[in-house]
Amino acid sequence: MGLFRRKPRPAAAPPSTPDAAESRDDVFAGGLEAVRPLLIPRLRRADQLPDRQDCVVREIGGGFLAVLGARTPSGLYFLRTGQMHQWGADPAELWSVGLHNLRREPREVTVFQPDAGPVYQVKGGGWTATQLLRAEELIEVTTPHGCVVAMPGENLLVLHPLIDVNSYLRIMELQKMLPRLCGPQGGFSDGLFHWHRGVLAPLRVVEQHDPDGKLVHSIQGGAELAAILRAFGNVPGPPPGRGDSA
Repeated sequence: MGLFRRKPRPAAAPPSTPDAAESRDDVFAGGLEAVRPLLIPRLRRADQLPDRQDCVVREIGGGFLAVLGARTPSGLYFLRTGQMHQWGADPAELWSVGLHNLRREPREVTVFQPDAGPVYQVKGGGWTATQLLRAEELIEVTTPHGCVVAMPGENLLVLHPLIDVNSYLRIMELQKMLPRLCGPQGGFSDGLFHWHRGVLAPLRVVEQHDPDGKLVHSIQGGAELAAILRAFGNVPGPPPGRGDSA
């Protein structure tokens, strides 16, 4: 079953930001109040930010970080911890402002298979994957069990809310689609993840043959995901000594 039945949703308006200076020092020289409208997080792989101890970051798991910076027409300038301390700013408040500003970033949401386990494709900007941080706002159903996430490029986010047994099919489809979405270079991330309560946990689809030679698939991830999928499909637990799977 392909993901081709679409229900488009309108794109948000592009952000409007004041003119910015050329250097990082000039961007932050106006003080905290001048920077507030520019604050925005950006999702980065941990290996892309070797000096993360000097930046204002949130560890979200799965090998990814959210980094807080100032968005200007000339680029994103990461906020340094020293600057934050110099302002005497509350980190929680800065993150709240940054996440609010993220809503202004351009995005276009398309819904595939809305009646049989929806998949949401988010596009519209170079940092679209960062919209993961507000995933629950982008979809039309409640997500008590979180979402399955693919981020094949920084400009593309795919979300499937875990709702019912249809999730098995959706996860298999996303796994098959990933190589094509990522391209030959592997993209931003060539894996699938479970996003729940602000934590990103890797998962994978494993193919293997049962004792009768039949090809079977299992979904391996964290204990939380395994419990959710078993509840959906009443799947028995993994054999003793094996990792969490469903």
